[in-house]
Amino acid sequence: MKGRGFSIVELVIVITVIGILAAIGVARFSQTQQNARDTERRTKAENIARYLESMYSHGNTAPPVEAGTYPRVSVIADSCNTGCTADSTANPWPINIVKLEALFGNDGFDSKNLKAPGATGYSIAVARTATAQTPALNTFIYQPLALNSSDTYVLCNLPSSECRAFNLYYRSEVDNTIQKITSKNR
Repeated sequence: MKGRGFSIVELVIVITVIGILAAIGVARFSQTQQNARDTERRTKAENIARYLESMYSHGNTAPPVEAGTYPRVSVIADSCNTGCTADSTANPWPINIVKLEALFGNDGFDSKNLKAPGATGYSIAVARTATAQTPALNTFIYQPLALNSSDTYVLCNLPSSECRAFNLYYRSEVDNTIQKITSKNR
């Protein structure tokens, strides 16, 4: 009885099939991970929005946010006094960590909601304008809005402004689209 091995052609075909199946498996695994991160990102954004809605209903003592309003820019971010660039109006204000922790540190809010998937630090920034925002992948952009005298929304950044609405922006990783959560009172 003569032993027979595999021919080179048979080995190449088997290796090619295994390679194709492995590539499909890796692509599906990567897409599953992106979907999971998007789900986590959406859940965290919804939790932030719910907390802001609760603040609108009940107010906040430290820092002070009156019931019937949302936090204005100065409650979360410092103004652009240092380190500003020429395009500073296009970029969101980075948050002040002390102010952010004081604002979201009440009523059992989990600060992990302020960190995007995979981020080590807080992932929230504050809009500089009332126009649509374009966040980076792992950034939530909070945009507090006030009505002006002509009943149009403007950025709520003055101490005398009453923030009556907000938008919260984030980016989807799977399809790279910008998602927006709008306040209920808009």
